[in-house]
Amino acid sequence: MATVKVVAIKDARNKEYGYLKLRTTTNRKHSYKSLKEKVKLTNWNQKKQIVYAKEPKAEEINEKITAVLKASNAGNTSTVLKKDKSLLTFANKLIKSVNNTNTKRGKERALKKLKEYLNTIGKEDLMISEVEPFFIKGYYNYMLTELTITTANEYFTIFKWFTSQAIQHRLHSFEYDPFKGFKKKKSNKTYEVLSSEELDKLLNHSFTHTYKHHVQHAFSFMLFSNGMRISDFLNLTWNNFKEIEGSYYLKFRVKKTNQEHTTKLNLHSLKALLPYLRLYKDVNLNMYSLTLATKESALKYLQEAEKEYNDIKVKGFNEVFSEFALISEILDIKEIVKEQSKLEMKKIELESKIVALEKILEGNEKDMPDLLFAEIKTLQSNNKGQLRVFPKLNEFENKEVAVQTDRMATKFNYYLGQMAKELNIKTKLSTHQARHIFAQRLFESGENFHHISLALGHSSLEVTENYRQKLVTDKAKDVTNSFIATFK
Repeated sequence: MATVKVVAIKDARNKEYGYLKLRTTTNRKHSYKSLKEKVKLTNWNQKKQIVYAKEPKAEEINEKITAVLKASNAGNTSTVLKKDKSLLTFANKLIKSVNNTNTKRGKERALKKLKEYLNTIGKEDLMISEVEPFFIKGYYNYMLTELTITTANEYFTIFKWFTSQAIQHRLHSFEYDPFKGFKKKKSNKTYEVLSSEELDKLLNHSFTHTYKHHVQHAFSFMLFSNGMRISDFLNLTWNNFKEIEGSYYLKFRVKKTNQEHTTKLNLHSLKALLPYLRLYKDVNLNMYSLTLATKESALKYLQEAEKEYNDIKVKGFNEVFSEFALISEILDIKEIVKEQSKLEMKKIELESKIVALEKILEGNEKDMPDLLFAEIKTLQSNNKGQLRVFPKLNEFENKEVAVQTDRMATKFNYYLGQMAKELNIKTKLSTHQARHIFAQRLFESGENFHHISLALGHSSLEVTENYRQKLVTDKAKDVTNSFIATFK
């Protein structure tokens, strides 16, 4: 009896890749037929005879493998395909393998809704083979009666993911794609972003509450770091900061896509790190901490520093000696010299402070990024580069950090809601607003669409276009005024 398998034959010229071939074995003799597909060997699972999702065209190649096996003369796919299984059981296993807590919760909610629908049609389970067009349509219509279009589409996408994963694991082979031709309803969801006035309030208000102050600076950092996601910010360590050819960058792995991403840093993003840098004894930011001040505040601080500087009178040797001669019975000369040394050091510190404040008043901030990044380098050289940028996470063991990161993201949004009430901000405020504001302002500026997509770290231009369509901007609201202006 002949047996049929798909195998990957290593490419002699490039050993990282292999050609997929259908191998038919009869009486211990092999014959091969090329599938005309070349894959990376690390993306090939010989036991399951599938390519992993990270391989380009993975779904198409896996469908081709299934079709070739079915069409082969041997026609024996029983060695490859497993017996029909429960989609619910398989989905539960998939969900357990998800690391991100919020993602896991979303998939659990979607599975719960699928079970609810099965109960309404008198079923306790769903076999993978039962996923067919009529069932798909019925399930989607049921969700539309229970949920918003956005949530129904989200749960439907997860349901489709369960099914595609079952196919990739070769638990079932469909003769046709049951989802082909099915179209979801377009969501009317839009994103409202903060107005310029609201954003100014949020970024420049002086919060006395320590956690709110840290959340404020985290929001500012995410905004000026290409609309970074909160999940990526909370995973940042000081080692993610790099200097490349005189410019400063963030190099990190995006948690959502698991792709490497590079973001160029600017003065605003570096300034936002000040509250976190001040927590380290290795860093001396006393004279730079005022770089966040307005010019009005800087002038006030300068006047105070100059007055304090002029009020300090450091005595020369002769004065000290004369004074010692008068009070020698009471004080040791060492104490007098020590006191004068302290005054001298204070005066030097004030001189540095005055220079820094004068730079702010001159509007000369070109040195500030270098000064701030020098402090980050200090942490890196003192073996503190592995510490998280957001200090609260350094209190936990590595195994707890993933769970705490998800909790921290929720806590951030809670505090942003409190801050919005305090500042009378009407627009809903969350960490993702930083991403929306970054995208909206670039769209309105006429920036190259491809460049915006790269900056946001989107997987495709289609995702960026979807973003653009959902953002409600003041310009879009005021388009009628632009039309009327054409008649003037």
